[in-house]
Amino acid sequence: MSAEKEPIAPASNFIRGIIDRDLAENKYVTKKWAGSPGDATHQASGQTDFAKIRTRFPP
Repeated sequence: MSAEKEPIAPASNFIRGIIDRDLAENKYVTKKWAGSPGDATHQASGQTDFAKIRTRFPP
């Protein structure tokens, strides 16, 4: 008695989807980068960040 298995849905790349949506909306176009990790006050002293994305893994 073999039961038919349901097909497995293809994996989604949800992080890529979030990044693509943020880029399309220009969500972080005015963000600043001070050249090193730091809190909001530290980053506010930086220049406009022209990098499309900055990630930190593991979160």
